[in-house]
Amino acid sequence: MSRLLIPALALVLLAACGGREEAPPASADQTPAVVAADAAEEIDMAKAEPAEAPAAPLAAGESWTLVGSGLPELVPVLAEGNIFIEVQESRVVGYAGCNRFSASMQQPAPGVLKIDAPMASKRACLSEERNAAEQALLFALPQISRQRMVEGRLRLQSADGLWLEFAAGRPESADSES
Repeated sequence: MSRLLIPALALVLLAACGGREEAPPASADQTPAVVAADAAEEIDMAKAEPAEAPAAPLAAGESWTLVGSGLPELVPVLAEGNIFIEVQESRVVGYAGCNRFSASMQQPAPGVLKIDAPMASKRACLSEERNAAEQALLFALPQISRQRMVEGRLRLQSADGLWLEFAAGRPESADSES
């Protein structure tokens, strides 16, 4: 019986050791200065990630043009560059592709944004693609729960991952949409 116990114990000990990964030993040509330089390079590479920060509260008078979205319905009309939002006192207004819209908004804390269901004008969309984009945007706005800045752009996001990205400024074509 002890002849079976010793091999079984050896297997258990080997299995317990096999799960740990150890760092490979430093090679002879790696001085502490080289190792420190490698670590500093890794830190610099981490800093190269896109800069992201909670956005300051949206201020009255700011305008933002939609330039990106995780919603597939919006992607085909992004190149037209005429969908925008404009911040007013406790409201957000804008152009959704076919119609102007307006919605109440609250900014209860830094990075937190709540937009109520928007009301929109009733002009008909002549393009089915633009209609789908407008409906997607109007559906998305009340789901937004936070705002942040990513590489100088305003990103609005919902808790479930829906996102809209805006560049600062109102599109030139917006004057004709008013």
